[in-house]
Amino acid sequence: MNEINTRRTLSIIINNYNYAEFLESCILSALNQTSPALEVIIVDDGSTDSSAAIIKQFSTKVTSISQANQGQAAAINSGFSASTGDLILFLDADDRLHE
Repeated sequence: MNEINTRRTLSIIINNYNYAEFLESCILSALNQTSPALEVIIVDDGSTDSSAAIIKQFSTKVTSISQANQGQAAAINSGFSASTGDLILFLDADDRLHE
């Protein structure tokens, strides 16, 4: 990895609405990235399933935002506003990243 890449922070923003079935594997795939400077932000857009409990399991490793259901665009905007990374990756809660 070159020097420029090691100084950049990667923000992975996961937007979620009632995807508890997939959420844990999505979060783990984000946390398993090899970037030395990584922040994972999860925006729960008013889920009514068990998503909040899953997110709580990762509370020391991620930043979580809970909001009333406003739609995917609003969730993405909330996550972006909270991010501090130089590089931003948006990830839907039913997707996973390869290492």
